[in-house]
Amino acid sequence: MVVFFATGCEDPIDGPTAVTFSSVISNGNATQTTTEITLTFNAAVTGLNANDIMLTHGVSGQTVTKGTLSGTGPVYTLPISGFTADGELTVAVAKTDFAVNGSPQTVTIHMVESTYRERRWLHLQTQTQILEQLSVQITYL
Repeated sequence: MVVFFATGCEDPIDGPTAVTFSSVISNGNATQTTTEITLTFNAAVTGLNANDIMLTHGVSGQTVTKGTLSGTGPVYTLPISGFTADGELTVAVAKTDFAVNGSPQTVTIHMVESTYRERRWLHLQTQTQILEQLSVQITYL
């Protein structure tokens, strides 16, 4: 008898690999805007990427933008941005060939008002500098 196994595929006998989504923490607090979340599992989740992670902000109308996931072994860090209000962030993980127990989890994320204003001000300053550098030449025919 010959048995073939393909790398990255579900084991035909045992099924998907079981992992536990143990915790999620954010780096923000009442005085510091959250810029990343850290996800911890009980084992490595091979091939995990940002597309395998779904984020839902608890405040209606808020969106959260994901950056590039980094990490190895059981700990991964995901940069986040785009939200303008504090709230509960629901983090769900679904990965092909893995049965992820403990998902979803929630974590509090923070947007410090002064940080948001400072970023908007810097963005406006940059836009103004770009406009000041533009020169226009009009030629009449």
